[in-house]
Amino acid sequence: MTSEKPPLPVDSQRDETEAGLGVEQEVALEAARDGWDSKVEYFLAQVGFSVGLGNVWRFPYLCHQNGGGAFILLYVLLMVLVGVPLFFMELAAGQSIRQGSIGVWRHISPKLVGIGYSSCVVCFFVALYYNVIIGWSIFYLGSSFQYPLPWENCPTEGNSTVKECAASSPTAYFWYRKALDITDSIDETGEFNPIITGCLLAAWVIVCLAMYKGIKSTGKVMYFSSVFPYVVLLCFLIRGVTLDGASEGIKFMFYPRGVEGTGLAFIAFTEAMTLFPGSPFWSALFFLMLLSLGLSTMFGTMAGILTPLMDTFKTLRNHKFLFTACSCVVGFLIGLTFTQRCGNYFVTMFDDYSATLPLIIVVIFQTLSVAWVYGADRFLEDLKRMLDRPVPVVYKYLWKYVCPAAMLGLLGASLLKMILERPTYTAWNREKASKENLPYPGWALAVLSTLIIVAFLPVPIGFIHSLLLERLGQSPADTEAGYVPCATTDIDLTPLSTLPPSGDDPNSFSPLLYENHDSRLPNGHIEHFESSSVL
Repeated sequence: MTSEKPPLPVDSQRDETEAGLGVEQEVALEAARDGWDSKVEYFLAQVGFSVGLGNVWRFPYLCHQNGGGAFILLYVLLMVLVGVPLFFMELAAGQSIRQGSIGVWRHISPKLVGIGYSSCVVCFFVALYYNVIIGWSIFYLGSSFQYPLPWENCPTEGNSTVKECAASSPTAYFWYRKALDITDSIDETGEFNPIITGCLLAAWVIVCLAMYKGIKSTGKVMYFSSVFPYVVLLCFLIRGVTLDGASEGIKFMFYPRGVEGTGLAFIAFTEAMTLFPGSPFWSALFFLMLLSLGLSTMFGTMAGILTPLMDTFKTLRNHKFLFTACSCVVGFLIGLTFTQRCGNYFVTMFDDYSATLPLIIVVIFQTLSVAWVYGADRFLEDLKRMLDRPVPVVYKYLWKYVCPAAMLGLLGASLLKMILERPTYTAWNREKASKENLPYPGWALAVLSTLIIVAFLPVPIGFIHSLLLERLGQSPADTEAGYVPCATTDIDLTPLSTLPPSGDDPNSFSPLLYENHDSRLPNGHIEHFESSSVL
């Protein structure tokens, strides 16, 4: 018994020879997607995708910037009331329909297919800059095999210390001057950084090799990449609490005086490494941990791009390796923007605007679609059948009221802040050897606005496209009613002489789950589909 996922029927017209086949037959005739070998692999994949580099360098920064311990309390509250219900909703929808993001929302209603495409766009934006951070981790990992560490002391020019380093710190100097060779503003592009460009290329090669075989290869990698970071963090925790002044560090968490973004991982943490005995070992361990965190999340992000598109378009599915390789090449070429001397500023722009705001918009559409369009009660009934046990009814009210209200409030506050305050970024001034906040220039504002619009534009386009097809009498739901949940597949060797009827109402919302049913394979055998909770 294996876990398989039949792909979505393609959008193009079917051959006339297939016109008389039921949808179940067509699905059975298609090559099935690979499934997870075990529940453990699926669980580790979710952990690896959910916990990434942002938990190391972005979350602590946001925590310190917004009140320390008070922020953590509010974060935990919103995580329980909003984060967990939305995460559960996405996993449940994917589990029951067994398709990528495009297929899931087309399955619920063809008018909502744009939500899936928007998810792919957001994943693409994230992948572009996320792999750059992985490239930085590769650079620091390679630099860790030196003693003393290259960021432990300031370099000298003649008989004097380099002025920029003396006015800041060895770790800050190494980050801004040796690693990034950063310009003073986003307007000063500068040439490409050859070392970081090479590290970015290495990062994309690793992702490509891991992704082209799908979860059959990434699933095995997850055993290491999802577990190893926690082992390292535990080692650092034990080592940290045994150092002198540990109580001051804990107090600092609740009464912060400020750090910033990527600087936490590549400045503050690197400085901490220099204070450990055997600093190269601890440094290599730390950046290997960052690399593992980044890759595990990157695998999930790329799957969020490749899987839905290959599910939807048969041509891409038939040329999986070529599509995966071309996607990685395109990602690398666009990613060269981030390897310029001003590239760090573009990373900040993408991280703050291309992923965050569009993601909030997409999640709002997702929540409203499931809770109000499809129906929260209906969704809970589907989950009850899939899990063989009822889901707490509190999720109904969280999905219908609490989550949409919280996300709309967050979106409104973010947009209001952008309107009232000109967006700024943190730049490194070489002469002052310090950071300073600068307003984004007009062209940069146009770029970030375009990124936001492009990310959620597929939602209205998909809705309008569906309406136009209905007006023209060409319903986009012709195949949607026949999608079957992919699950454990048993092969019965008894020939089947008759076939079950296929779905015939393309304009109705499809249930997320179907009754178990049999489909005839080309050799006359039976393929039995059952609903399952394992991807």
